[in-house]
Amino acid sequence: MGRYWQLVRAGWHRCAAYRAATFAGAFTNVVFGFLRAAVLIATLKVAGNIGGYDRADALTYTWLTQGLIMVIAIWRWNELALRIQTGAIATDLSRPIDLQGAWLAEDLGRAAYQGVFRGLPPFIVGALFFTLRLPHHAVTWLAFAVSI
Repeated sequence: MGRYWQLVRAGWHRCAAYRAATFAGAFTNVVFGFLRAAVLIATLKVAGNIGGYDRADALTYTWLTQGLIMVIAIWRWNELALRIQTGAIATDLSRPIDLQGAWLAEDLGRAAYQGVFRGLPPFIVGALFFTLRLPHHAVTWLAFAVSI
């Protein structure tokens, strides 16, 4: 288990090496959060509510998704495909550690770093400028944490 924790730490440190990129990314997420919020506010003024979402729901969704962009990292999954394409995957498969476990551990470190330094700041900025709807029950917070 110690090897996996080392990979979690390596994933964290890999992202932490680029502090300027982290700051720029968080700033960009805040700017786009304000743009998305403005569009939703204007739309909700005309429509009243959309799909059952009122203003607080829509703004919470906006700032939550802005904060989770790099935590989820849907654009990141080409590294393994490139390793397969080049044949470097053979080296990974010959190592004395499970390939999927190693990738998951490294990605957990990356996601944790991104959540703290690129996820929380945009959400906090959104909460400072808008009224957001947060869960009232501890079980809801726990379900959210597990789902992420």
